[in-house]
Amino acid sequence: MNVWMDECIDKRKTQICFGGHRCVAGRGFCRLDDYAPVSTWRRIKLQLAMAAIHSLKLKAFDCTAAYLQTHLKKELYVRLLHGLVELLGGDKDNVWKVNQALYGYPVASALWYQKLFTYLKEYGFFQLGNSATLFILPKAPGLILLNVYSDDGLGATDSEQTWQDLMQDFKYKFDLEEKDADDFLVCGIISGCGIIQDESGAIHLDSSKYVREMLVKYDVDRAVCSPLPMPERTIVCMPDDDDESDDQRTNLFQQISGWNFSRSLLRPELQFYAAHFCKVVSRPTEEHMGLARQVLMYLKGTVHDKLTFRPAGCDGFTVAYVSLMSFSDSDWACEVDTCRSHGCHVVMFAGAAIAWRNKTQKSVMLSTAAADY
Repeated sequence: MNVWMDECIDKRKTQICFGGHRCVAGRGFCRLDDYAPVSTWRRIKLQLAMAAIHSLKLKAFDCTAAYLQTHLKKELYVRLLHGLVELLGGDKDNVWKVNQALYGYPVASALWYQKLFTYLKEYGFFQLGNSATLFILPKAPGLILLNVYSDDGLGATDSEQTWQDLMQDFKYKFDLEEKDADDFLVCGIISGCGIIQDESGAIHLDSSKYVREMLVKYDVDRAVCSPLPMPERTIVCMPDDDDESDDQRTNLFQQISGWNFSRSLLRPELQFYAAHFCKVVSRPTEEHMGLARQVLMYLKGTVHDKLTFRPAGCDGFTVAYVSLMSFSDSDWACEVDTCRSHGCHVVMFAGAAIAWRNKTQKSVMLSTAAADY
């Protein structure tokens, strides 16, 4: 509700949600019917890398109230809140029939994806590889790479006319709003992360805004910067049984660890430390809290670091540097309590990392060769 200085109501706005938490799987809906694929950071980075390599222009759109644009396949009846029923002047014993899918209904996301996927397939899009959310349209006079995340879409095209034809037909079937490319990630997945495409063709995936907000939240914005996320050869393991746990410290450490893990999806160097913190989130010590703060101090000094995807010839990058490359490595028996090894890999494309992983191996390796291969 917007109220101006003269206390006159300018606009009323409300969002009606379905009480999906009361639906019982197997009775109110089937688990096979509520699945809807969601785009991942790996697919988004792959799309940005391909857009940079082939000099594609980024586009974005947002479908307004997407679930309400979907019709239900089965009859559904609900009871309204008693206060709302009295406000509308209805009988509190009446039930209402729902025609469109509401937010909160477990099957709504699957119905929306089925409707969107059917439209894209009829328009001429094909799924790229085994991805359920990344599509390609090889249509003259240009092509379109389209990544769908719920009701948001991020596109890349080499023909403005092809994109406008798609938007014109799209708006005829759906209620949507075109946006700038950076609005897709600012509003869609993780707050504060935007896309910047400059005139040279380079595409930057920047999360500095969100990092600065978190540094202020955890009172590290005025701290001294750390050159490393963690001291060399630091061992992170569960404390002894006689160590007392602190609920306030545990809650704070879990918040920082979760935020650090989300940042590791965009910062490859944080993946190792995020994996270590996840092992001690149930009972962190003061030493663990100090290590978590040091990671924040490291991020303060590297707040402007970002992933940059470049085409060949941009900033001195040759074809060999922007081609697909992968690297892998492992240590040997670095875990003090389990003697297991860590393995990691990173995949580079368009001069930047598009996929990486750090994982503790499932069994104990008896040699460095076995740990590597």
